[in-house]
Formats: sequence, structure tokens, C-alpha cells
Amino acid sequence: MTDRAAPTSAEEPAPTTVVALVMLIFTIAACGGYIALNVVAGSQESYAGFFFLLFWGGLQKSDLRLLPGTVMGSFAGLALGLLMHQLQQRFGDPGLVGFLAVLLTVLFLYFRQKLRLVLNEATMLMMTLSTVLHVQAHASFQGLFISLAIAVVFFGAILWAVVRLRPPAPQPAPAA
Repeated sequence: MTDRAAPTSAEEPAPTTVVALVMLIFTIAACGGYIALNVVAGSQESYAGFFFLLFWGGLQKSDLRLLPGTVMGSFAGLALGLLMHQLQQRFGDPGLVGFLAVLLTVLFLYFRQKLRLVLNEATMLMMTLSTVLHVQAHASFQGLFISLAIAVVFFGAILWAVVRLRPPAPQPAPAA
């Protein structure tokens, strides 16, 4: 018995063992490079970029057409987390009430599918990440933004090259 269902006609078949090992080696190298760039930039918040990579590279299958909205949404989500942090730091509990008003407006616009370039699923993911109490208390928002920017450029360039270099999928033969 296998650990996954057989691929449907819309899915790509699983890579061979050799291809999976090559992918693993490149993944390790890419992640190591990304972490090294974060260290050089002075950021310890590399997880922000890994969330971006998970969302765009994994869930959105590195679709270059979705990259602008994913980038804008990711930065907007972090900005909302920063807003929450700043309002609470400056005004205490009344600041959180003010943030709640902003949050309800953002959610309303998101539900209405308005401003989709900025208010999208990436926004919700990064807002969730950046409003976690532990992140609010201990993270450097400057580091979060730096790490996200590094991830967008670094992983974006790598995945752009992979998508461009990947051979086109074979087209099904026309029915006779």
C-alpha cells in the first residue's frame, strides 16, 4: 500500500528517487543560502521568509502570475502585525481596541474580495504569524521585514529560474 493516492490526470507524477534526492540537495543548499543571507543582514527572523516560501512555493506551486499579490499581501500582513505591536506599545489596551477596528475593516474588505492585490490569503497568513503573542513580545519587526524581502528576492529568483528551465509538460494527444 502506498502513502498517497495515485496521481490524477491533473497532477504531475511523483518524481523518481534520483530526482527527489537532487531536489533535496538543492533545497538544503537554497535554505542554507537564505539563512546565511539573513545572518549577513543581521536578522534572526528567517521564519517569515520560510512562511512566504511555503505559501508561494508550496501552496501556490510557484505560479509567477500569483507572485505580485503574494508579495504585496505578505508585506501587508506583516505591516498589520507591526501596527498591532505599535498601537499596543504606545496606547496599551485602547491601542488594541483601535487595532481591532482596523482588523475588522481589513477582514470586511477581504471577505468582500476588495483590494485583492493587497488583501489576500498571503496577508492573512503573515498577519496571523505576526500577531502571535510570542512574536509580538520577542520578534524584531525590522528583522521580519528584512527576512521577507530577502526571501522574496532569493527564493523568487530561484523558483523563477526553475519554472523557466523546467521542460513544458507533455500535452495529451488529441482524441481520434
